[in-house]
Amino acid sequence: GTEIDKNIIRKKVYLRGFSTSNLKEYTKMFFKDEGCRTLVLNQLEANPNLCSLCSVPLFCWIVFKCFNHFHSTFDSHELQDITVTLTDIFLLMTEVHLNRTQKTNLLKKNTRSQVETYKINKNILFSLSKIAHRGMQKSLFVFEQDEVLMDLSEQDLHLGFLRAIPDYGSCSDQSYEFLHLTLQSFFTALFLVMEEKVGAKELLHFFAECSTLDTSL
Repeated sequence: GTEIDKNIIRKKVYLRGFSTSNLKEYTKMFFKDEGCRTLVLNQLEANPNLCSLCSVPLFCWIVFKCFNHFHSTFDSHELQDITVTLTDIFLLMTEVHLNRTQKTNLLKKNTRSQVETYKINKNILFSLSKIAHRGMQKSLFVFEQDEVLMDLSEQDLHLGFLRAIPDYGSCSDQSYEFLHLTLQSFFTALFLVMEEKVGAKELLHFFAECSTLDTSL
């Protein structure tokens, strides 16, 4: 038969992700310990945003990996009293991504603390947060390559916070987006914390603008 160029055919596929029953089934497969499984399901039920993120199988796996870490760090009684938030998930996810740049023996366990990891990579984190914040201000979620490379190096792009968007044969430069909108929101919040010029007045103005945008949508 005749092979058709893949750029000619464009097919849209909508992935439905995990339903509530799928999520419970996957939780049962992932967490063999019933006590741990119950804790995770209770946490997801208490946090609609976190539960919504878990409807995407990839992010569900990431979230569950984070819960595994929290379960190994705290005992069951402590974990019951802790509410795991999206911020907790993204802080741990950020630490893991940044530690990928550390040159260590594969057999050696990383001994660097979370705070040390953030301090060493402060410039990268600030650059990512600038891009995220600039996008939020303009309601922009797709970034042109030139705009991204104003703040980040080519090497920084391989950290995994931004992903390239398929161009489907377009002649324009490569575009990028954050792995998830909630991740862009996380880095935007990080910018508001890290940027010394942002005070109480600027924070209130930013959230007032966000509130206006939400109302108009």
